[in-house]
Amino acid sequence: MKTYLSLSRISHYFEDTDKVFKALFGVLFLTNDINSSQKFYASQYLSEALGIDSLPKYNDLLMMLHKIGSSSLKINILPNGKISLKNTNQEYKQPDIDNKNLFNIDLNKNKEIAAGMKLFLDVINEINRHYAKKISENQKISTHFNLQDIDPKIINDIETDGYSVVYNFFHDSTLKKLQSVTSRIAKNERDTKNAYLYGKKGKNQRLYNLISKHQIYRDLLDSSWLEKLLDIIFDRDTFHEKYGLSSMAAHIVPPGGEPQAFHIDNAVPEPIPQWPIRFIIVIPLTDFTEENGSTAVIPKSHKLYRKPTSEDDTTLKSVSLIAKAGSLIMWDGNLWHRSTENFSNKERSVLIISYAASFFKEVCGEEEHLVVVPEKLKKKLSPRIQSLIGMNRGIKKSAFYTPDYD
Repeated sequence: MKTYLSLSRISHYFEDTDKVFKALFGVLFLTNDINSSQKFYASQYLSEALGIDSLPKYNDLLMMLHKIGSSSLKINILPNGKISLKNTNQEYKQPDIDNKNLFNIDLNKNKEIAAGMKLFLDVINEINRHYAKKISENQKISTHFNLQDIDPKIINDIETDGYSVVYNFFHDSTLKKLQSVTSRIAKNERDTKNAYLYGKKGKNQRLYNLISKHQIYRDLLDSSWLEKLLDIIFDRDTFHEKYGLSSMAAHIVPPGGEPQAFHIDNAVPEPIPQWPIRFIIVIPLTDFTEENGSTAVIPKSHKLYRKPTSEDDTTLKSVSLIAKAGSLIMWDGNLWHRSTENFSNKERSVLIISYAASFFKEVCGEEEHLVVVPEKLKKKLSPRIQSLIGMNRGIKKSAFYTPDYD
């Protein structure tokens, strides 16, 4: 995926080059088009991703392409992917660039620049291969996950039916650790009166802010398989990150846990938009069975673009998602679903990871007020302003309780 973040991840390959080369790499990495440079001069995002103070002039970018295309400047790629530049002894004749058509260079009339573009794009492809190989090797030696590549059937199932189930995602040792750590945290929060309990009998339990409570949860979020999947699910035309983490929590339902009504996870007004808003990944820590309250879904309901009503609850035919512990159960945020009653004599335990499209934060949170507003000032703000900048939003019992479980 071509974003500012993906660019910054590979910037170490060309960190020893000059400012013009870095800017040129950034523009062509993101767009493949030198004439698209114009869009980046109005903001700081590209220069920040590249670690430079500002973008050089457009003519400087063209000049470097011309030097590369005329073989007066050579790009060397070392075995480790690092890039270095070398001036050749070839005589260089500076081109006569028409400034009247700024940001609209005609490559058909500037063959050296066109040749430089081709060579530069080949370099970018080579760096991408270096990075992909490194990620693949790291994934192969991972002690956590079995899967590396996304089966196209998964994407097709999500698009067609609104959900998909992936089996055997975790190595056995990782699953056992997830089960053990989650159970320990849940017990500790109950014992210390820090537990978030709810339900008619007050026995259902949620664990919040898991990324702060153990490394095993952070390792899960760093899975390259999940990243590949989410890049596909949330893809849209922007160089900013396309999605973010909404919540990572655990849900523990005791024997006798009551069923939910059918609902959707996209909490927006109707009519529900047709573009991706939320995507949910549920990881059973105990087997999902018919008896213990597995999730029930209405296939294809994600394309109805409305919320279910109480009348729908009595007329719809649902499918129970049966899966072994360590599977991934995933659905579109528009899918009608519910958890069912736990008739068994054992608790049902799951992890729930919720992702959301990043445009929500881009629109409502253009400035990171919770980061840039000083702590001493936050306490003095009126309740109205505290609400405007998002203070206390999403704060639930158990979230602040973060002993050193690691």
